[in-house]
Amino acid sequence: MNLDKSYGAVVVKRHQGDWKILLIKHKHGGHWSFPKGHAIKGESIEETILREVEEETGLQVELDPVYNYRSQYVLPDGRPKEVFYYLGRPKTDLLIRSVDEIQALSWYDFAKAEEILTYEEDRAILKHLLEDLCRASMLEKAIEIALNAHGGQLDKSGEAYVLHPLRVMLSLSDETDRICAVLHDVVEDSDMTLSDLKTLGFSREVVDTVGLLTRRRNESYDDYISRVLLSDRAARIKLMDLKDNMSRTPFDKGNPSYEERTARYSRARSRILSRLQDQRGLYD
Repeated sequence: MNLDKSYGAVVVKRHQGDWKILLIKHKHGGHWSFPKGHAIKGESIEETILREVEEETGLQVELDPVYNYRSQYVLPDGRPKEVFYYLGRPKTDLLIRSVDEIQALSWYDFAKAEEILTYEEDRAILKHLLEDLCRASMLEKAIEIALNAHGGQLDKSGEAYVLHPLRVMLSLSDETDRICAVLHDVVEDSDMTLSDLKTLGFSREVVDTVGLLTRRRNESYDDYISRVLLSDRAARIKLMDLKDNMSRTPFDKGNPSYEERTARYSRARSRILSRLQDQRGLYD
């Protein structure tokens, strides 16, 4: 049987500090779900989603394809159904039920949405969305911590030091990697502790990774890299850290200290690349 494909958006907004999600109720079947519909010939996925959301809700939205979700199920007539969703954020708050097949639409908090959604597949999307939003919120918190921790600090080229962890963060795509990357020097270079990060709500994975990326007092550099190699995540982040450090032009270039540091970074990079050889090609 032919696969039935639709495209839609899970539309969210902040209201008084809490997340709200837009749900619609269809007249045909009476089920609650997210805005979606079929593509018109020649439309891109984004164009289809933007049109369908506006037709069904009256909202114009901004899409974030980085956060995308897929639902697969079987229609009553036996045809397989697949729906792709992008995360959407409204440009305005005015809801308009603009097509006849929509019976109702409203914003709900996530707990209420979980109760209202008709299908288990949609509740699974809601769960993944909440996890993604929580990680995104923690990344914002991590950036704020890094800005405060490194405030006034300069790197060896005379630039604001906080630009370094921000560059490392931007070189990575995984959300948890990014959180760890932007925090990777805060314990070593400020009064922040791993316990503080735990108290602030960061996951054990983040706290443990930052711990591996933090060089301990009186620890040799080789021993430090050996600890980093205990974790694929820490190794990935350290590789990007080294790449950024080695791409800068420090004020002491040409001095013995610069030559020794460059050689140390090169040895560490080789060890990490060897550790990640099963993922070769991703970090060249």
